[in-house]
Amino acid sequence: MLFSLVVVGPVSRRFGFGKTGIVAGSVAAKIQSFLRIVAPRSVFAVFQSAGMGGYGANVLAGILKVSGLSIMAIGAVLVALSKWKP
Repeated sequence: MLFSLVVVGPVSRRFGFGKTGIVAGSVAAKIQSFLRIVAPRSVFAVFQSAGMGGYGANVLAGILKVSGLSIMAIGAVLVALSKWKP
């Protein structure tokens, strides 16, 4: 998915989910030190995978797409309601 490569990967890396793992001193490193053990397929694992270009990038891209479509649908309903005259 192009969206995954263009948006999700760089955003994940911004928080410290790097291409080769967690970046030392980053937000991700602080969260990982708090969690100690990261469960497979957990939210943290998905973000880590996204930063490395794995399955997590597609998962997060899908979530962003659904969120964007939902916001657009809500906006369309609000516009329609604002123009409706009973």
